[in-house]
Amino acid sequence: LDGEHLALLLWSFAKVERRKPKEILAIKQRLLFATASPSMGLNKSLPSDTRKFQQEQLKGDAGKALNTQRSQETPNSSHRVEAEEKQSECSQGPSPSAATSAPARLRASADSLPISLSMHDLCMATRAAATLTPRDVPFCERMLEAVRVRVEMEGEAILPQGWTSLWTVVAELKIRNPQIIEMLCEESRRLRLDHTFNQNMAVEIAVAVKKMGLKDPRVLFQLIHFVETRANRLRAEQLLEMAELFRDLGIDHDGAWKQMGVRAQKSAISLDLRGIHRLAAAFHGAGKGNQKVFGILQHFAMVKDDQRRYGPS
Repeated sequence: LDGEHLALLLWSFAKVERRKPKEILAIKQRLLFATASPSMGLNKSLPSDTRKFQQEQLKGDAGKALNTQRSQETPNSSHRVEAEEKQSECSQGPSPSAATSAPARLRASADSLPISLSMHDLCMATRAAATLTPRDVPFCERMLEAVRVRVEMEGEAILPQGWTSLWTVVAELKIRNPQIIEMLCEESRRLRLDHTFNQNMAVEIAVAVKKMGLKDPRVLFQLIHFVETRANRLRAEQLLEMAELFRDLGIDHDGAWKQMGVRAQKSAISLDLRGIHRLAAAFHGAGKGNQKVFGILQHFAMVKDDQRRYGPS
């Protein structure tokens, strides 16, 4: 299995909560081998000729090797070898040690082959491992260190989904490695807020930053810029999360709060009564909002209360 299949296996185990110790340990060992292999370690992918060699070794194409050997022999020697092999098989039978040692040799050779592990696979596997085995912090730290080395030494880029996963892992496992946190903060400045970065990712990063108690301006600027430019697309639930996180983080950027206030007037009706009160409390707690915002939120709350009392109209 290459790195992509290993990461997908670990991710699928996390989704279905399959916690088989032997399976998880085997996958982790292969991933650690991929990050520590001198021939692969810090490379993005394997060369095509190496991948072809790996596939041939794993398939164990004995027929091709046998044909090659026969083509190098003379006809007479070939017939003589075949006759000797048939006579040996008839007299002694197959060798049990040879039959049992062949699969073992194949597995050993496969385990020693380099593994192709892309940056996306590395991030996905780290997130899945943190979900499956949250107590195995050293493994996740090894994976995060591999990410840091590839980013700083090779200049590899990470997709927004990968960055979101890494922030979540560091926050949930309470990893306080200064080099890893510095790498996340610094590379967050280069985060592309395009179509690949959605509101769910923004909320997850904001939640992670809040859990860590981190107020690094490099990260907060990205969150502020996202809300200021794309708040008009936030769903009501995500708007509530971002408003409460901005209040708790002490972010008082007028432009971002203004956009959230405009969005609240259009989408807050989708919240339940408790959610509307929480959103109003977030604006009050941050000292933001105006009479129009609070008036519309109060009207939404009255509508939800009437629906609760008398049913929908």
